[in-house]
Amino acid sequence: AADRIITSQLRHFVAQPYIHPPLLLPLSSTPPRKFHIRTYVVAVGSLRVYVYREMLALFATAPYRSPSFQAGHLSSHLTNTCLQDDGGAAGRNNVRRFWDLPTPPQLETDWTSGVYDQICHVTGETFEAAARGMMVHFQTLPNAFEVFGLDFLVDGAGTVWLLEVNAFPDFKQTGGELKSLVAGLFDGVVAVAIRPFFGLDERETEGRETEREEAEAAHDELRQARKADKAFQKAALDELVPRAAAGTHERRVEKKRDVNDKMRSFRDKSPTDEVPESDLLGGDDDGRQGFKVQKKEMERKKNERELRKEDFLRARAEEREERMREYRDKEDKTMALLKALARQHYG
Repeated sequence: AADRIITSQLRHFVAQPYIHPPLLLPLSSTPPRKFHIRTYVVAVGSLRVYVYREMLALFATAPYRSPSFQAGHLSSHLTNTCLQDDGGAAGRNNVRRFWDLPTPPQLETDWTSGVYDQICHVTGETFEAAARGMMVHFQTLPNAFEVFGLDFLVDGAGTVWLLEVNAFPDFKQTGGELKSLVAGLFDGVVAVAIRPFFGLDERETEGRETEREEAEAAHDELRQARKADKAFQKAALDELVPRAAAGTHERRVEKKRDVNDKMRSFRDKSPTDEVPESDLLGGDDDGRQGFKVQKKEMERKKNERELRKEDFLRARAEEREERMREYRDKEDKTMALLKALARQHYG
């Protein structure tokens, strides 16, 4: 098995050029030193990327010296606090807030804003490239978020270079003086990743509750009004068109017609009988206005239904009257025939 390679032992390596000369800044009263920028990024869903504006500047422990092949000068090049020989408190004393850095003579006074813009641009391209081309190693999930630590280096001309992306960033290097920066980071994570997932927004919660209560009250009012109107129409129909006597053929026909009408109403139930929940509960940005428009439309259709019902009742009344006239004419003819037969036989 000497000619085989164990897959789990395979690793990926990325070779980067050494950025020379880097941007050098003095730390307190010491000679200029090399530093890198730690930026915290949160990736939400698939995919929104947020760059935390508060960033750290991590300095080397020794003044910068040009790179050479001689050993023993790594302290002027290593800016990662966990790799510095001093470590501990000495390493954390080399951490500064990025926006408090002094302005180097070769750059503009607002150089920090330019560096921040470059960091945002490079971060966006990095995560997009990972999502599109490295789906095996970087998978986006719709209901998840993750915090990353990105390290950048700025060269002497003010150009930003990406050093690495850390999936498990170390917050201990921030130190006690800048721990509020980490607290602000997680406040931002809650604001952009957690609250939207549960539909929470402090600026809209109170207004949504008020609109929801008003919409529910209006919905109950409409439901009660529909029930009252239905009972009134039924009573009016019974008054205008009396039911036939029980057990007669006409009564059986009426029952069959009522059953057919009820089944038809279930089968062809109009969607306008119920107000959409999105309009009643404020589903859009203009829920109240949409509810008013829907209510006005319902009133118009209700009037149309009442007119159609009046026409229907009028037609049924005329049909009933026509049948009554036919019955009376038939009864009159029958009585006339019986009277004529009685006169013939009994004089």
